[in-house]
Amino acid sequence: MYILRALSIEIRTDKKGKPEREMPFELVELSDLLGHEMTIYVELGQLIAGVLNTSTLDWPILIDEKTKLILDGHHRTEGLKALNFTNIPAILIDYHDDDLIKIGTWYPLVRCKLDDIISVLSNSGFDIQEIDDKILKIENIDSREVTALIGNDKKMFKVYGDREDIFQFVRDSWLRHVKYYDDPEMCLENADIKHTAIISWSYTKDEVINHVKNGEIFLPKTTRHQLKYEVKRCNFSIKDLTKRI
Repeated sequence: MYILRALSIEIRTDKKGKPEREMPFELVELSDLLGHEMTIYVELGQLIAGVLNTSTLDWPILIDEKTKLILDGHHRTEGLKALNFTNIPAILIDYHDDDLIKIGTWYPLVRCKLDDIISVLSNSGFDIQEIDDKILKIENIDSREVTALIGNDKKMFKVYGDREDIFQFVRDSWLRHVKYYDDPEMCLENADIKHTAIISWSYTKDEVINHVKNGEIFLPKTTRHQLKYEVKRCNFSIKDLTKRI
């Protein structure tokens, strides 16, 4: 199990809000669900403690109606499994409806000096090149010309290699505290002498599905699924869920 030493923080820059929509949920079997990301130990523990304290699950999870792929709610799913429940409230949607749900990624801002990260990655065999242009060209990331841009307000480097290897190495070696931004430019703007931004591309929906079909699982915070509508809290009592005997 992947363990994070400190609780991650998500920075959401979109303050406009989304239209609210009544999206009915139903109880689904936990054993039928397919996860595509690891959970974070600290967050899982806090989720379990919160459920036990309130006897309530505040939000339904979001799953693909066809494949039963979990789009949002890995910690809720694993938390209820740990508490011996067999089902969970879920909203079922068509994952491939791009007008309803989009896929993106999170952009980590690591509390670690840029030169320290670059030095260790370089010594570990990653292909790294410093670039003169410090302006973030997100189209170069989206086209996957490079695997990641790593930098701050003074310097920036192009990093080539396997995306999972880069993020796994950074997490294992340096991640003591991290903020995850939903906007790459905002992440880079907040990188300074003590903080390093890591900007990489997002997997596609088909890549996520194929990853799961191949029996693989992503690192935490690899994908960010954005639903077009605001989902109402369900405030579902766990007393209405079924437990294993």
